Amino acid sequence: MELQKTEAKVLCRGDHCMSDLYGPISLFLKNRETEIHLIDDSRKKILSGFSEAVKKIL
Repeated sequence: MELQKTEAKVLCRGDHCMSDLYGPISLFLKNRETEIHLIDDSRKKILSGFSEAVKKIL
């Protein structure tokens, strides 16, 4: 899945975040890298290329 760079508003409480574009998000910090997982009803999708907007709030 190819994603374009996108500015998004993200609100976080603990490890759980809400994005105005992608809905609920869980953040997992692993090896200093931020993996963003989109919480979907059917499955979790990893959103690569979205981490820059999220790193600004960490």
